[in-house]
Amino acid sequence: MTRLRLLLVSAWLSVTVSTGMDVQKRIVGGNECERHYHVHLRIVFADGTSSFCGGSLISDQWIVTAAHCHEPGWTMYADLSGGVDGGEEITAAPVKYEDVQKRPHDIMLLKLPQATTIKPVGLPDCDKRPLTVQIAGHAATSGKPDGKRNPALTPKLHCADFKLVDCKSLIQRLKADIPERYSRRSHQHWFCAKTDLVDGCFGDSGGGAVFEDKIYGVVSFTGDPKYVCREDIGIMDLCNQDYRKWIDDTIKT
Repeated sequence: MTRLRLLLVSAWLSVTVSTGMDVQKRIVGGNECERHYHVHLRIVFADGTSSFCGGSLISDQWIVTAAHCHEPGWTMYADLSGGVDGGEEITAAPVKYEDVQKRPHDIMLLKLPQATTIKPVGLPDCDKRPLTVQIAGHAATSGKPDGKRNPALTPKLHCADFKLVDCKSLIQRLKADIPERYSRRSHQHWFCAKTDLVDGCFGDSGGGAVFEDKIYGVVSFTGDPKYVCREDIGIMDLCNQDYRKWIDDTIKT
């Protein structure tokens, strides 16, 4: 996989300021790319404002994304055409993963109203874990000169490649600076990714971490909510046996 020398940033801000501040994520400086299985999820809040997440088509009718992309009272639209404004309304209730202790995890499945003929991304080959993954999103093209996030939205999908790294740096940052976020996530199963000049700051929330058209994870969070290129990306690990069984069981229904 060719390494792209990009900058990654996202904003917990929507295009219009809203109560869904922790939803929208963007890539900065990315190269345009194509992913037929990438889904642009438009979220409309109860007050009429909106935000966005990414998702990945994993069957002819099911999308995997991050659980924090939906809360009660929000309406979601899934666009598989590569656009950012339209899409089909998701009418079925989202299916969110909970473990045996009823603790939430940041992974969710959405069912399209009708089956599609678009070829889905493959589920992971967990016996051959990759060393890099590619993340895609509808991206801003630059950060601010002071390194802070610069919220924007482009209709063109952008991609970036990231190395898989250990999560020591991100865990230390969360424990020290955002302990409440770590406490919410410490029981969840995630891996981390980062590359020089292709750094993660929130990522493209809900989008797939993909290698050779197989999805190995769902982008969930980062360790720095204010500045671009400061911390690793936390990615929900689809090779976890519990997540994989839950996905397999759910999409068969």
